[in-house]
Amino acid sequence: HLQLQAYFVQCLPPGDCVLEQRFPRINRIADVAWLSQKIVFEIQYSAISAQEVMQRNQDYQKIGWQAVWV
Repeated sequence: HLQLQAYFVQCLPPGDCVLEQRFPRINRIADVAWLSQKIVFEIQYSAISAQEVMQRNQDYQKIGWQAVWV
């Protein structure tokens, strides 16, 4: 999990991403947030229901962000 987060930081433009970015308005913490593009990367290793994935996607969309799942 941490290695993949570090990989994203390495691949994205320097200074344009944040690890463990908090979004208090929707009570979520993104694994990696690409600030200028308003994209969050969710790195999911444990089991998660389709409903939870849809809910997280909707939550991010409410505040203008798009989620990409890895």
